[in-house]
Amino acid sequence: MTKEEFINLNTMATASILTTNTATFIGINKIDRSEIQQSITQNFETTLENSLFFINGVNIYSSIVSSINNSGNNLVVTFDTASIGYDIESADKVLSIGKFKQV
Repeated sequence: MTKEEFINLNTMATASILTTNTATFIGINKIDRSEIQQSITQNFETTLENSLFFINGVNIYSSIVSSINNSGNNLVVTFDTASIGYDIESADKVLSIGKFKQV
C-alpha cells in the first residue's frame, strides 16, 4: 500500500513562537507551486489571498502580512506591526486558517 497525501483546504494552526513582528507555526509549511501538478496549482497554492490571520481574535488584513515563508519544518509569518499599531507579544494568540501541510 502506498502513502497518499491530501491537502486540507482549511487548516487551522496556532503560532507557538512569537516575536515583535513574526509568528512561527511549528510543524506546518506553506504549499509551494512546485509541489502541485500544474493543472491544479492555482487552487491549492498557499497565498495571502487564501489565508486568514488573527491576532487575539482580530482578523488581520492580508496587506499587513509582509511575508509567509517556510523555515525548515515551520511556517514563519511576518507582520507589518507599524500598520497594526502595536508589536506582537509572547502572550498574544496568533491563528492562521489556510492551505498548509503538516510536516
